[in-house]
Amino acid sequence: MPKDIYFIPLIAEALQRPNPHQAIREAFKEIVRLSKEPGYTQGFSQFQRFMAMIQNWRQREREGIEDTSTEALMESSIKPRRVMNLLDETKTEAAHPSPEMIIEKDGEYINAINLEKLPVTKEIKDIKPGRYEFMLDTGRLLWEETLTEKDLLWSHAFPEQDLPLAAETGEITLRPTREVRVLNGEVVIRVFAGIETGRIEVEVRGEEDG
Repeated sequence: MPKDIYFIPLIAEALQRPNPHQAIREAFKEIVRLSKEPGYTQGFSQFQRFMAMIQNWRQREREGIEDTSTEALMESSIKPRRVMNLLDETKTEAAHPSPEMIIEKDGEYINAINLEKLPVTKEIKDIKPGRYEFMLDTGRLLWEETLTEKDLLWSHAFPEQDLPLAAETGEITLRPTREVRVLNGEVVIRVFAGIETGRIEVEVRGEEDG
């Protein structure tokens, strides 16, 4: 089974056990344990999104909101009510050992930022043109945008300007081509152009101590 969906057989097996509630709890522990091993990061991100989707379905169900999305239509056709209830009831904090911001490109996981200790700043290099999404591990979308060569390549972003001296080392640290503030300015996303690829700097401010 591919590592990006490693949690599926663990949950499927747990649901077949005589005591599925306890088995699901044990499956969650194993899913979290494996997430610390090389190659399982994307799979754990998929698991977190899966759990967020379950939570969203349950919330909409409680509020009596009709959902006509593709996911809801699939849900009604396979009627996984028992599965949804079981996962919802047995969901524990162990499934989310620490909050994260997930970053995807064209629908594929590329990086994550741990939000347990704030403030935090993270730089992501080798950014190429594509559709980028920044979301919390709860599934809440913070920002999405298509970044083009004009955003990421110096020759396209600043065609009339010479490369700064720092470009000789491959690093360009002048003004960003984009700066986006979300969550009332608590999260700042900056995009910088480079020679062959760009980079993204994410600053999560949080509350200052003291």
